[in-house]
Amino acid sequence: MLRLIQRVVFITANSFISFFSYSQIDVYKAKPIEVYKAKPIEVYKAKPIETEKSANAVKLDNNKIPNSELSNINFFIRKWRTGVSGASYQTTNAATNQTTLTTSSGTAKVDPLYINADGSYYWATYGQKKSGKWERTGRTDYPIILRNAIDGRDWFVGRDAKKANLIYIWDGKYYSYTAVPL
Repeated sequence: MLRLIQRVVFITANSFISFFSYSQIDVYKAKPIEVYKAKPIEVYKAKPIETEKSANAVKLDNNKIPNSELSNINFFIRKWRTGVSGASYQTTNAATNQTTLTTSSGTAKVDPLYINADGSYYWATYGQKKSGKWERTGRTDYPIILRNAIDGRDWFVGRDAKKANLIYIWDGKYYSYTAVPL
């Protein structure tokens, strides 16, 4: 039986080899590949961000609180209950030409901010605990700045012109907190 299997395998292998030995193989003729020519991409030139202008751009409606009171440093010396303000921003996907508007309603209360009369502060928020020095800015809209506070940033502190007991804590660019006295 083993000899019979060996003989069949040999005959099959011979037939296979002879088929390719005597058959004509045609050479495949490929078409030339065309080089893709992309359209030129216009370079987007963004306008520079002017941080000094944007920091001074906050305008207050002084209908409720006199200007002299807005920058009264004694008003800020206390314990504040802080929370994150809501925000909206828009992004555009250039590939799909689709614009998305993202809106955040803000967050719940976070730990308090202590602004002390001796020029120090303590602020615990979102797992970070910072203490340091605050300074006067000389501005009426944000008369105090907390130096090297949350996220290592300097944060401006200013009074809301319409709501007597509300303050804003702003990083001077994008992020802000609100606070009310405790």
